[in-house]
Parts: sequence; C-alpha cells; structure tokens
Amino acid sequence: VNSQNVPDIGGQPIDNAYNTYRNLFDIYGEDYPRNGKVGLNGKLYGGTEVYHWFKMHFPKVPLKAGVVEYNVSASQRFGASIVSGLKAEGYSVETKLVNFALPNFDAVAIDFKNKGVQYVYDTLDGGGNVRLCKALDDNNVHLTAKVLTAQSWDQSINKDYASSPHCRNELWATSGTRNYEDTQYPEVAAFRQQMAADGTDGPTQLSDWALEGWAGGQWFTDAAASCGANLTRACVETFMNSGKPYDAHGLLTPRQFKVETTQPPTIRSCTNVVRWVSARNAWVTQVPNMDTNCSVVKNLGYNAD
Repeated sequence: VNSQNVPDIGGQPIDNAYNTYRNLFDIYGEDYPRNGKVGLNGKLYGGTEVYHWFKMHFPKVPLKAGVVEYNVSASQRFGASIVSGLKAEGYSVETKLVNFALPNFDAVAIDFKNKGVQYVYDTLDGGGNVRLCKALDDNNVHLTAKVLTAQSWDQSINKDYASSPHCRNELWATSGTRNYEDTQYPEVAAFRQQMAADGTDGPTQLSDWALEGWAGGQWFTDAAASCGANLTRACVETFMNSGKPYDAHGLLTPRQFKVETTQPPTIRSCTNVVRWVSARNAWVTQVPNMDTNCSVVKNLGYNAD
C-alpha cells in the first residue's frame, strides 16, 4: 500500500506499520517521521494519562497494580510500556507472564490477592480477559478497577462475563473517543442510527471500536471533500498532513499528523473514561467531558522492537 502511494486512513494498528510508513494514517494521529523506520530512533512514546487519572480519582486506594501479558513479543512489548507508565505515576507493579496456549489465570489471581493488587491492566485478547476475570472471581479477588482497552469496550459484556459478576462490575475502559452510549452528541447519534439501519447494532457488533471505525471513515470523507472536483491521492494526503487538529466532528479528542524530531518529557493529554454497570447493561461515562478531562503527564519512550 505504501509503495504505491495509496493513502490508508483511519486504521487500527495491530503492529508498527502505521508508525513506519508515510502513506499510512492511523486513527490516533502520529508525530513520528514515518520514513521507513519505526517511531523516532527506534522508540515509540506514550503518556501516563490513564494511570494518572485513576490515581487522582481514587486518592485513598493504594497504588498497587498488576499487569498480565502473554508470552508473545507484541504482548510483552505493550506490557512493558504499561509497566513503565504505572511506575512513573508511583505505582508498585506485579507483572505476570502467562502461556498463550495454556494460561494459568488462577495462579495470577491468587498472587494478586496476596499482594493486595487494586488495579489490573493486561495485554490479552477478549477471551483472555474473560478467563482472567473468572479466575479473579473464583479466587475472591476484588479490585478497584480492571482496566480494558477500547477493543473490549463493547455491548456484550453482561453475556461474556456472566460467570464473573464481581469482576464484571469492576470493568473500566479508557480512550480518546466518545462513548457510543452518549447519544447527546450528534455524531454519536448519527453512528447509532446508521448501525441500527444496517442491522449491525447487536451486542456483538456495537462497540467503541466500531465507533472509531466510523470516525476513521469520517476522516477520509472530510479529506476527500476538501479536494472538491480535483480528488487525487496527493490532495487527500495534503489534508492529512496539514498539521491541523482533527476531531471527526466531535467523536475524537483532537489529533493530527505533524512530524516532530524530538519528544518532550511531558504532554497535555485528554481522555474519556467509562465503567460497565451491569444493572444498566451499559458503559457509563465517568467524566463530564473528555475534551476537558485533561492533565499534563509524563511522555515515556519504549523500544519498538
């Protein structure tokens, strides 16, 4: 795709390609050179806003966190970035590596209970999260928060986590995207209306990842519309590389593609926070507005490989 100068807009990265190639534009925005090398001098960077928010929101809760990783390189790499972010915010961290094929989540749960862990993060898939939650419930581990990524922020939680009701009500998720439940925002309402019209608004399809897909489509649409009758790849990429913050009509916290040759030690970052409430069968937003839920946090580098 990149070698043919085809713009790829709004993608969800599962590897480092979007941090490497100049014609690939992910949903998050990037400030790396994307010159064929990953990140900036082989490093990727991320803020500590999520860990900072929980620390400030629950000031009386001990800063004890657990991180669960699969024994595969991508999972461990992401896990290492979580660990460094937690430690930078003052947490003590218990890291657990589990076998991808035969994970022993009971052992993880027992150790977390013995260590007094209050927050659990992971780099697992959806099925792994379900099994981890069941192990936490089976071993009477009660947390302040089991924090998920946007990929697990979907409507099927009550069913998927039916065997772990305590852990289910400790599920939180964070993202720079609106909650798909918050239809008071016009673009969220438009997304929900289209999902319903397409018959794709069932529990296994309605998710914040789908909402980010909608936002990515909106980003491409706006880039194409900016060209008028002169729709070319070069014109679309000029829009994408303008450096102007983009929010998909209010769906996203502003982000852009603007190359930086250095990374600052701190950044101002804004985030959305939701919690699953089983009685409402819904994710309930925990902040007044993600655009104002902002703080200056540490910006940490980690190895891309």
